[in-house]
Amino acid sequence: MLTEPDGRVGTVCHYRASSEAAIREHAVRADIPLDDVVEVAELVVLRPDDLDDLTGRERQVLVLVAEGMRNRDIADKLVVSPRTVDHHVSAIMRKLRADSRGAAVAEARRRGLIAAR
Repeated sequence: MLTEPDGRVGTVCHYRASSEAAIREHAVRADIPLDDVVEVAELVVLRPDDLDDLTGRERQVLVLVAEGMRNRDIADKLVVSPRTVDHHVSAIMRKLRADSRGAAVAEARRRGLIAAR
């Protein structure tokens, strides 16, 4: 819930764009006039990049993945278990919506999260 300075209350929903009907239904159930929902939506812009920020450690792991290191080597370098690196790589791929390590690196470069070659 968002409370505006003038006391109005708005609800922010993290739905995909294809779920406009779900947002409308939520507003109706919460008894929030749709005009208020639209007004709040205009004030708050939710960008997937903002919602899915990589942690500092995930950025470290991503740089090492981009250098071509395997999880075992990354684990040795960062003094953590390979399983921990595995978790970081999975989180990176999920946040960057990538289906492979290479795709994650390419997306990170596209977003400017890591330097291009």
